[in-house]
Amino acid sequence: MSEAQNESITAMSRMINDSNSLKFRLDTDPLLERYELLLKGIRIEYVTDEATQSIIPKCIASGLPKANPTGVQEIYHWVSSLVNKDIVQGNFMVDKRGLSEAYEDFIMHTRLDFHDYLQNNIYVFELDESQMTGIIDQFILMLRAFMSRLIGNEERKGLSTTLKTIDNSNFREKVGGGFNLFSRKEHQ
Repeated sequence: MSEAQNESITAMSRMINDSNSLKFRLDTDPLLERYELLLKGIRIEYVTDEATQSIIPKCIASGLPKANPTGVQEIYHWVSSLVNKDIVQGNFMVDKRGLSEAYEDFIMHTRLDFHDYLQNNIYVFELDESQMTGIIDQFILMLRAFMSRLIGNEERKGLSTTLKTIDNSNFREKVGGGFNLFSRKEHQ
């Protein structure tokens, strides 16, 4: 393998790794899936399929569902409207003490709004009122950690670094004279 091909493979590998780290930073699916499992009253356990000897996920009952299927879906949609890759691009300004009143207000108002949403739909979702505090608390714990990335614009700063790394990889490849997929000279 030539040195130019080696450099091209290295640059492509770096780009893939950088894009994977970007996906990891922005992917909210694992958080939301865990919350959905909580609402459904199940957990995932990995078992060996006796016929194929492959490892497969298996849903195991882990308590009772917190709501009926419609309720689970509607609550999931409500939660995912706040925990997603687009929301995390915001910013909660900090004061001179390093605190963010906007962040604390957001968490407090979201808790109140979520409580009202569940209370207004308690019969439609067939919620057990004794479970509401747990449903809200689990969501707020997730939301606090997720939204804390916005305090002081830290998420954008970190994202900016990741994007600069990806852009530099592309620039080095173009300037370095390595592999160019669209160049007519190399294909003639």
